[in-house]
Amino acid sequence: MSRDIDRPSPALVEAELVLIAASAGFRRSARHVRFLRHLVAATLSGDVARLREMALGLEVFLRNPSRFDPRRDTIVRVEARRLRQKLQAYYAEEGQDARLEFALPVGGYLVDIKRRDRSSAATRPRSSVAVFELLALGADAHLVAAAAGLSAELAGALARLNGLRVVAAGAAPAGPSVAELKRASRGLNVASIVLGTVARHGPPDDPKLGIELRLVHAEDGALMWSRRAVFEPGLALEGLEPLARGIISVLHRQAALLQLQRIRLAGSRPLLPGLANGGPTPAALERLSLARVAMRSNSLDGYRKATAMAEAVALELPSYAPAFVALSQALMGQVGMTALPSEPSVEAARRAAERALELQPELADAHAQLGGICHSFDRDWPLAEAHLLAALRFAPALPLAHAAYGFALMMNRRFEEAHAAYAQARELDSIALLYRAHEALISIYEHDWERAAQGLDALLEVAPDHLIALALRAALHLYAGEWPQGQQAYVHISERFPKLSLGCCGLAQAHALLGQRAQAVHELAKLKAIFDAGYASPYQIAMVHARLDEPEQALHWLAQSARLHDYNFICTGVDPAFDGLRDHPAFDALLASNGLGHMARN
Repeated sequence: MSRDIDRPSPALVEAELVLIAASAGFRRSARHVRFLRHLVAATLSGDVARLREMALGLEVFLRNPSRFDPRRDTIVRVEARRLRQKLQAYYAEEGQDARLEFALPVGGYLVDIKRRDRSSAATRPRSSVAVFELLALGADAHLVAAAAGLSAELAGALARLNGLRVVAAGAAPAGPSVAELKRASRGLNVASIVLGTVARHGPPDDPKLGIELRLVHAEDGALMWSRRAVFEPGLALEGLEPLARGIISVLHRQAALLQLQRIRLAGSRPLLPGLANGGPTPAALERLSLARVAMRSNSLDGYRKATAMAEAVALELPSYAPAFVALSQALMGQVGMTALPSEPSVEAARRAAERALELQPELADAHAQLGGICHSFDRDWPLAEAHLLAALRFAPALPLAHAAYGFALMMNRRFEEAHAAYAQARELDSIALLYRAHEALISIYEHDWERAAQGLDALLEVAPDHLIALALRAALHLYAGEWPQGQQAYVHISERFPKLSLGCCGLAQAHALLGQRAQAVHELAKLKAIFDAGYASPYQIAMVHARLDEPEQALHWLAQSARLHDYNFICTGVDPAFDGLRDHPAFDALLASNGLGHMARN
């Protein structure tokens, strides 16, 4: 593994310093934050002169150069001891899940920076809550829209909290009786539930909005907290802020009582950013909800439907950030399946994510989307990681944020961190099949065929038509030397999904590995024809040439993949399909000239 991969990136260092500065022990101590930042910067730059006691006294503590004598004025040593103690306390409490640890050894000022083992982060117990949609007490369309919008805002607000697992649970059970609440909570694996109603309040000529929220124990229905409030319709979101904080306060006390992870707010803006222009209509909310459901199928048809629905909502509500995020996600889903030409489609996805951030700068989903695009399309890892870490900071309980970072870590050969990130994502969203498929992909890139097969077989047992799992299982057969089984699997994919290039690409590889060169060349010709039509990836063609033991052609098509900003090119440094090319003198040069030099092995 190269040194660049081992060395913490500037984005990761900055993200950890921001979290430290926001922690309880440091947020009122600007001096210690400034001191730590100075020490870390000088350590990373190798500027030892700035770490001498004299320099620290002048630069950090602003002592008078003509009068400062470190032998008499011990401020540097005293504050170093205090900083050391604060860092130890931080990592023992709020920083237990930190990705990096900054330690200041006794007797020196060179900071020891090391990665922390996060493999147990997802197993640490945390509070859990399901937020059911608020019930609109009336058929008024504006009331229904208000209930849906407030429900979404409340769930999103809670997802911005560390130490809390949040499930946006949809419609509440009818009634609901204790038995129904218990059954629903067990299915969602949560300990508490938020229920509520929204109704018109006051005379017909001047109606206000009445909101009631209840937080109950999922197991026995016992009431933990409840509030009622009445607001002017346009001020409902602002009024929801103190109600949300009331829920958080109760959950925080409960977590402390049960010795669970501490619950605390991430980000700097108000808990509830609000919905622009009074919020979306009920029809728009329904379309956006269905778009998200369609994307969870991880199918080409699902992504196409989601694209159409999200685009319609974005046109209707040009100031509603979540619509633009959903549009970006749906477009990138199609690009990932090589169902859309990469360059124009990714640019459209980028514009949608950027628009979302213009509207809502701390929207974690949008940061995650832009991080993925900067990584896969631009191959700008520093900028990508900055966005991905921002997503985690602004919504630490958002499973997508953990999964997006885990995917990028995987492509950067940081497999242990990637496994830990996906473990967090699955703990927060246990039914997301895509996360399980990507966990198996990490094992494939680690060459752990047995673990990958176990994960994919378990997934396909419950979702036999899951395209990504089917494609990965077929590829795994080829990687593991089970070539006839791989050939059969790709025949099935070709028949089941005839419009995709996956089957053709896989069959060509299987024929090549089985020594059936004529058939492989025939499938390769078909694949190139699909590429000419704009619906196949040059990366796929490179894979076939690699299997045909044609390294020059494989490298040529990989270069094409890079030039055309192929979504798949970021896999080059870890994909076992190219293991035979890694000793070729041009391979590392190809990586280095296309933004992946840190992945070179030689």
